[in-house]
Amino acid sequence: MLNKSRFFAPLAIMVYLGGVGVAQADRASDVEILFNWAERAYAQYFPSHDATKAASPWLYRYYPQTGVYLGLNDNNGIYVLGGEFGSEPLYVNTLASLLTQANATACSTGEAPAGISYSQSGDTVNVSTNGKCVKPPVSGICNAPTPTQATGVSVLGNTTVSSFAMGGFNILLPGFPNPFESAGRGIANAKSCIRNAPAQGFSNLTINLDVCYDLTEQLGSLIQTIPGVVEVNPPITMTYKGQVVNQVVTDCFATDATTVVDALTNEVWVKQNGSFVKIK
Repeated sequence: MLNKSRFFAPLAIMVYLGGVGVAQADRASDVEILFNWAERAYAQYFPSHDATKAASPWLYRYYPQTGVYLGLNDNNGIYVLGGEFGSEPLYVNTLASLLTQANATACSTGEAPAGISYSQSGDTVNVSTNGKCVKPPVSGICNAPTPTQATGVSVLGNTTVSSFAMGGFNILLPGFPNPFESAGRGIANAKSCIRNAPAQGFSNLTINLDVCYDLTEQLGSLIQTIPGVVEVNPPITMTYKGQVVNQVVTDCFATDATTVVDALTNEVWVKQNGSFVKIK
């Protein structure tokens, strides 16, 4: 739970709604990063994802499930109002200070979808969807932060999946293997190696996963009800728990990784027939 005594102090303000405001481009970009991070890190307060609205002097988001407003004032302070925080507005901290905290996680989470929360203690990062099934990330769960120059460090992520299940459909033929579940297990167990990974803070991470993804959009057209063969009851979901342990390696291309990604150049290689083939 968010520690109110550390993060919040009362301040008498009013959140004005319904107007139109114009913000500087950099400030607007920073607040998007901060609001998205807050939704991931504190999903119990900010459980949904909506576009940021402007009402001078505010940029804000509203979360109807909890009745909470999250806002940025033109004094570059972050505030919350409503729900568990009560009717008296509460000052959180400056935008700059919270951005430092948001960027402190060893995982680069800027492209993570709403509903995925990240927390870090030492060299351990916990990633969770908090018991809900959310949109899957496009570029990975815990990506290496983008370096500004070549680091020469290669990091292999070794994955162990402790539990795995797909839901939303059933194979009705006795003894017939479930091809989608087999493919999903393969994806969940895939190993990835990062070239030009950060020299510190990422190479020795342990990442604990407890996630559920809603794959209806991706698989809905592929999995259809066939009487007596397949029964579909959306949403189609993939749930798994597991752990990824990062370790420094000499050469990504000499490992058993499934994919190799260069964090500096964004180049990607995929192993095909025992050899790595560049696809990007």
